[in-house]
This record gives sequence, C-alpha cells and structure tokens, in this order.
Amino acid sequence: MKKYVVILFCIMHYALCINLSAQVITSVMDAPYTSISHNGVYSYGNYEDIAFYYNAATDFKLALQGDNLDDGGCWVWDVNDLGQLAVEHKKRAALWTEAEGYVYLPMPEGYDENTYSAARCITNDGKVIVVSIGSPTKEIYIYTLEEDGTYTIEQLPIPYEDPMFHQGFQFVAPCDIAEKGDLIIGRYRIDTGFEELPLVWKKDAEGEWSYEWMNIDFIISTGKTDAVYPGEFEFDGAGYDVESGEWQAEYDKAWAEYYEKLIDYYTIVYADASGYFYSGSGDISAISLSNNGRFAKMNISYQPNGSEYVEANYPVVYEFATDSMYIFTCRPGAACLSVTDEGEVSLRGAADYFSWTYVSSIHSLDKSVTLAEWTLDKSSGRINLGDYMTYNTPDGPRIAEGTASLATSGNAFVTWQYNGFEDKMRYESYFVRFDVESADDVVFDNSMEVYPNPTSGVLYLSDGLSEVRLYDVAGREVYSASDVVNTIDLTQVAKGVYVLIAFDGEKYISTKIVKN
Repeated sequence: MKKYVVILFCIMHYALCINLSAQVITSVMDAPYTSISHNGVYSYGNYEDIAFYYNAATDFKLALQGDNLDDGGCWVWDVNDLGQLAVEHKKRAALWTEAEGYVYLPMPEGYDENTYSAARCITNDGKVIVVSIGSPTKEIYIYTLEEDGTYTIEQLPIPYEDPMFHQGFQFVAPCDIAEKGDLIIGRYRIDTGFEELPLVWKKDAEGEWSYEWMNIDFIISTGKTDAVYPGEFEFDGAGYDVESGEWQAEYDKAWAEYYEKLIDYYTIVYADASGYFYSGSGDISAISLSNNGRFAKMNISYQPNGSEYVEANYPVVYEFATDSMYIFTCRPGAACLSVTDEGEVSLRGAADYFSWTYVSSIHSLDKSVTLAEWTLDKSSGRINLGDYMTYNTPDGPRIAEGTASLATSGNAFVTWQYNGFEDKMRYESYFVRFDVESADDVVFDNSMEVYPNPTSGVLYLSDGLSEVRLYDVAGREVYSASDVVNTIDLTQVAKGVYVLIAFDGEKYISTKIVKN
C-alpha cells in the first residue's frame, strides 16, 4: 500500500500527522456510489438513467444525466485513475471528465451516430477503451488512442457458439480491462438465456486479439461437449383438421419428438458437468478484474447432478497465472463485490434492514471479518465505522457497513446503502482512504524545486514529479494528480500553509507550500 504522508517542520509535525490520519472518511448522502477507481480517488454509481460522480480528493460531486426522459440519460460503466468515466450518454459511447464534460467517441466504419453504443471499459492511462455496439451487444471494438489524438479502431473476435451448450448468444458484453490493456473479461449469455459463461480476450506480442473460455473445465471436465442444440420448438400445424382432433394429435407427436431430442441434448451437456455453474442473480454481470489482471471475481452456484435444487452459492476468485479457483467457504450465499491486486475481497452477506460487508482473502478462504473490524485494524484503530454507520432499527441500534467495493490498490473503499430509518429515506455513501496513514515513507526535502513559493496562483514543479498530492494543515487533500505534472493552479485555493507530497521516481518527498 502506498502512503502519502506529511512531515512538516517540527512545530507542526505532530498535529498535522494526527489530522491527516483522521481525515480519511467522508460521506455523500442521497446517492449510491457503487464503484471506485484503482487509486481510490474517484467513484461513481448509477440509478435508473442518472449517474453520480465523486472526486474524493477535492470533494467534488455531480449528477450526470440526459436532456430529457426519453434520450437514454447517462450510465457509467467504468472509471480510471485520471477520473475519466467510460459512459453511454444518450445511447452513445463517450468519455466524461471534469475538465471537458462529454466527449463522444467516433463510430466504427459502417455505423452512424444513431447506432446504440457504449464505452464499457477504460485503462488507467486512458489509452485503451472498449466499446460495445448494439443493445443487446452484437459487436465489440477496441479503441487505441494515438499520439495525434485520434483512435485506431479494431473489432474484437466473438465466438458464435459456446463449447458446452453449443448455442449462439443473446449478447456478448465486455465487463473489464486490465491495466496493460491486453486482457479483457466479458459475459457470453447463451441463446436460451439460462446460462452465462465468462469469456476472456487476450492480446499477443504481435498485437493480435483472440478469445478463450475462462476456466471452462471448472464446470465441465472435458472442456467441451458433443451436444447438438435442437433449437426452439416449432410446429406449423397447417393442413390439419382442428375440429377432428387431428391438429392436436400431430402437435403432441411433434412435441414428443422434440422433447426427446431436448432430453438427449441436456443429458450430453451435463454428463461431465461438475455441478458448478457461473451465476450471481442468474447472470455474471458482477464479473470484473483486479487492475493488474491477476484475478477475476465472480459468483458460482453448486447443484449436484440429478438434483432439482441449487445446494449452495459461493463468491469466488479466479487466478489466471495458476489456473486456480478460490471458493470462499467462509460466507456461503454471499456475493463477491471486489478483489484487489493482492487477492483481498469484499463480500456482501445476507441483508434484512441493511446490507453487511465482510472482508476475506485468497489466503484464508474459510475466514472473514466484518468491514468494520477490517477498517479498524487497517486504520490502526483510527476509523470506527460504528461512529458513522450505526442505525436505530426496530431491533435497536445496529452497525451496518453497507455494500462495499475495495479499490484494487487496496488503499481505499466505498460503501453504500439505503437508510429507511430515522425519517432519512435516502442513499448514504461513505468513502474511506488509507493512503495518508503515517510519516514513515516520505522524506522531507527542502531542495524540491517548487516555485514561486510563496505563490499567489500557479505553482511550478520539478520535472519528473508524479503522484502529486497537496494537503492543507487540517489534513484535507485539495489537489491530486497521478501522472507527471509541471504546474498546480492554486488560484482558487484559500490563503494558508499547505504540504506538497510527490514521487520523484525513487522516493516520496514533501515540502511546505505557502499561498498568499
């Protein structure tokens, strides 16, 4: 975990470090924030056709929507560490940023601006975007940003038959892309709509994309079947006398023949099945990747062969390099909400008045702790969710942590829920950041080239500084940037003393800034 810490001159050191440590939890009411960027700075959520955006570094929030009730509104699909949102806005693929607002993406050759499209995934550097065409999705394209600001657009290959059910698809949907832009995970819903299979696209050293079925042998030992899908039942019925009963007899005969084929089909399909199948609430829409592309998280169900009922549901994490499936037996029936780059997960447990979140790891599949316990430990006792998320329910006061997503860096999380008590009747979201934890990793360096200092406006920085953070004396972050920056505009910042933290390529350094 990266730590952005401040060391001031000695008279302020102790007070400032305490304040920084205390300023790691904020709240936003009246909106559900369900997802968070890898670096823990940016969050978004969707409600019907309105999207919500929040910048935890500046405490800036905004509702994103369309112009009228019938234009499709706005739906956010992804966010990166630059604060770029991959969206569909008024049924068109676009990027949104605080600086530029909506920037619509060009359509692939053969499509016009009236074709339904959506920007579904974006890399942290914003250079690779995955765009779906059609609703439901029929084609998928990769947009690569070139140095001149244009995009190279190439189509992803899509299978038109799966190896288990041998059916075409209702839709194929891209769900997430890894940091390097060479790994994409998605959903393949079979034609009947009863099953979904995870699909992976990989780019090779030559830049060519190909797909493979992710861990297909987990659900069927042979990796494929010889089943022949008989299609949907059809009966013409033309030429038969309805009144004499001839029509009904021929119908029954046709149905019996079809049903026999269907039984044979499913017998072959499930002959070598493990009993596990990918699911959540009937689909795998919650599937996603860790930012480093090491893990994929989803949910599975287990139904023994011959049984009419699902025996159990489990949250799971798949590791690509080792071809390992981690099943979290600690919380049967829970859903996997997020996975970090190191294999830590948040799990949503059963809900009554509220939702509860638990944290576990691939290293302790049979153990979990509550989000409140985990947060208390990770913050060294400084953040007690009970101080913020205790509710007066009909059963008395209860701590409810909500539905939490961990930043894949592991340095932050966002959690949300609906408060129907205390006359609130509102969504409540909480943001917790752990990246200003102690003073151990930062070197106080007066030689950092920052000028003019004091400043009344623009502050110029040394070349090569990145991961820049600016804090006031209360420990509040007033500016952040992940990429290399050369200037900071402090025109709108109040007069006072600030602390600048930046990475010089080898270590984190800090210096005092005065705004006059």
